[in-house]
Amino acid sequence: MAFVILTGKGKYVRPWHVNQWGKRDMVLYPDAASLEKLRELQGEGVKNEIKKDDDGWHVRLGRPAEIRLRNGTTKALTEPLVWDGSRPLPDGSGFMPWDKSKMIGDSSDVAVKVEVYEHRIPNQPGKKAKAMRWESLRVDNLVPVEGMELYTEEEKKSSGDFASVPKITW
Repeated sequence: MAFVILTGKGKYVRPWHVNQWGKRDMVLYPDAASLEKLRELQGEGVKNEIKKDDDGWHVRLGRPAEIRLRNGTTKALTEPLVWDGSRPLPDGSGFMPWDKSKMIGDSSDVAVKVEVYEHRIPNQPGKKAKAMRWESLRVDNLVPVEGMELYTEEEKKSSGDFASVPKITW
């Protein structure tokens, strides 16, 4: 198990919302150095796919809400830790926790900490694979969210009081 820091632009960043597949997830559009790191990790056997779209190369990073242990039980995983890169602690030892009332907009500059780990392949005794799990996120330059219509009611509630946000009509 090792930890790797990847930097770039975040998209669809949902650290507090569990999606329909039981994960908290985001998409990272890595900068050149992080794209190279990702390609090296793939060379070592990490299965996370690097894809390309109109915005560039990207990788989906996730963190399941729970994992199944070898003994058949499940263990809940906490949400990824999120830090405000624009608010260092007074002693300089780190950053302030993110204010959950601020949604993280697409194209925000982020640094993502992922855990690279080895796991058993189901139904293939003795075979193993590598994967990445989203551990934490530092938002260095926030791109504010323009409107809240893209978010579910549950996401809005978990992120604070949005009653004061005007509804955008087209």
